[in-house]
Amino acid sequence: MRLQTLTASLLASITLATPIRRDVSAELYTLRLATPYTPLNGLYLHALTPAQNATAGIALGVTPSTQGGDDSAAVVVYPVANPASGLAELHTPDGGALVLVGRHGLLDLASVVGDPAAAPVPDGVTIDWTSFKLADDDGAGSLGFAGGVGRWVAFPSAPAKSGDPQAWGVKFKDSTAATTENYVPVTILYEPLKKE
Repeated sequence: MRLQTLTASLLASITLATPIRRDVSAELYTLRLATPYTPLNGLYLHALTPAQNATAGIALGVTPSTQGGDDSAAVVVYPVANPASGLAELHTPDGGALVLVGRHGLLDLASVVGDPAAAPVPDGVTIDWTSFKLADDDGAGSLGFAGGVGRWVAFPSAPAKSGDPQAWGVKFKDSTAATTENYVPVTILYEPLKKE
């Protein structure tokens, strides 16, 4: 009897510790930039290195000179819809989620591991993972944010080390954000993950 109880407890703890996609039938998507600024247009979002990171979680962005049109390192997400609000959370297959985190109207698009509600957030910092809008614009899906009036932008980030290519962090900028003018307006497109 003890062996059965021990086995059941062990299996239960392993099962509870394993991240599970909430909706296994949900389609997986990659996120790509669309912008008139040619060096960034068509690039897939990926995790930036920690040295290029200024937020909680891992900031998302693009690196033009190394990534090209390659989507092998692209962030992969699946939407979890909230039927009451019509908005979505964007979860990652490894049990994480995408969040917008920052302050003063400038929010970094980032990926967190685990439940975003459990992420430590300093006072004065905004974090939102429940207000993404998925629009289907004539067959091209675009990602929006219902948590404020503003737009997606890409800001240049400091290279991880000297000689590394210029990375660009993707952020949501609302009308209250006071920033330098060195950003590029972008649209984030979502598209089904290419199956090989």
